[in-house]
Amino acid sequence: MSFWRNQLDALTLHSEKNADGEAWEIDDAPESYVELLMKNIIGIEIEDKCVKDRVGVAEGFASMDTEAARVLAGEVRTYAEVFDEKKEIRRQQRVAPQG
Repeated sequence: MSFWRNQLDALTLHSEKNADGEAWEIDDAPESYVELLMKNIIGIEIEDKCVKDRVGVAEGFASMDTEAARVLAGEVRTYAEVFDEKKEIRRQQRVAPQG
């Protein structure tokens, strides 16, 4: 198994082991599908979602009632605040009169 497949397996196990009671594993998907997806992984990015989605994600993590989930909920909230502040600064810079 390749380094990247091992990383994907470990990440999936870590992320999915307590979700909805049953663990989902990469091996649950057809190997050809996993290989196709892995060819398209070029990086990891945190998506910019609307405020409602971010609140839902944070609340979902918080409801899992684990230390890791509480930390993730806090990180989502912190990231959202920083992102929104930077977005507002950029918006103000675009509309500020050039002089």
